[in-house]
Amino acid sequence: MPDRSPLPFPYDLAGLLPAGIADSLSAIELGALYRLVQLAWAEPTFGHSPGSLPDDPAILARVARVTGQQWDEIAPVVRLVFRPTSGGRIVCPALADLYNREAAIRESRRRAGQCRHGPPQNQGPDPAHAEHVLSMCSAGAGEPATRAARARAERSALKTERNTSDAPEQSQPVGCVAGEERGEIVASLGRRAQELTEIRVAEWRRAQVVSMLREAIGRWAGAGLTTLPAGKVSELASLPASTPARVQAAIEAAEDCLRDAKAAGRACRPVGVLIVRLGATRQPKPPMEPPLQLVELWRRREELARAELEPAAARLARTEQQSQAAATVRIAELRAQAAHLLKQPRQETG
Repeated sequence: MPDRSPLPFPYDLAGLLPAGIADSLSAIELGALYRLVQLAWAEPTFGHSPGSLPDDPAILARVARVTGQQWDEIAPVVRLVFRPTSGGRIVCPALADLYNREAAIRESRRRAGQCRHGPPQNQGPDPAHAEHVLSMCSAGAGEPATRAARARAERSALKTERNTSDAPEQSQPVGCVAGEERGEIVASLGRRAQELTEIRVAEWRRAQVVSMLREAIGRWAGAGLTTLPAGKVSELASLPASTPARVQAAIEAAEDCLRDAKAAGRACRPVGVLIVRLGATRQPKPPMEPPLQLVELWRRREELARAELEPAAARLARTEQQSQAAATVRIAELRAQAAHLLKQPRQETG
């Protein structure tokens, strides 16, 4: 059975940046970049290419936990690490290469272990790798969007915790604490799993929007109805009003305009209809609301997508919790060593 747990995450970011850049970063730039790189490292868990992220400023700012204004200030630094690629994503080539090397090493070790000992009987996420991951939970997790989503996230986190509690761990596992502390850890796992799920759902929404826009604008361009550059698709998809239901309704309205214009012998600009429906005119106007049947259709689709994304989010939240526990133990050990050294008598020099 393939190991789906995230690979160990490297601490050093200097190798991902141009020479001399790392030392010049501010605390906000370094912290934001670290969170982005860490999540990019875990992207294969969600079926994406290693070292990649969605090319959406709103999602990236949320992952980095910075405001929109702060994101505008640090975006040039992020672009030094992540480069645009196809499919509406950005990728860090150095991080992708490092991940692929680590994945090859893990796979070779797994096969060697099977040849020596046979297939594992109960394989779960490898907790020994937790020491190599810096937790993203230290700044606190956002509140779940709904009670039902929060309950699902906590159940997923608890299920993941139960499935992995039998494995030996270097850090204190959730299964070894009891009572109120256990409940707090499970609740924290649920909140973090929900936060990761919401990020993935936002990415899923954007992917649906980009797909619909690219298909429609490509079709209109092929018919000579627009000269809109392909790069504008990402810009339109990043509009606050660009939800899947609203974009589908706008595209359908543009197609209706084309049919009516053809029947009446007049011209129609489908991209203009699209922009007006999304409220992206020069003088911003409220976007037009989609029909209720489209809203309900996309609500059901989103619920299905959320159900598929939640287990992977729960696994990643569990790995982060293990990392945080391992880091806490290690820091305590280092402090104890430092305190012991300070208590040692100083040698007098002659």
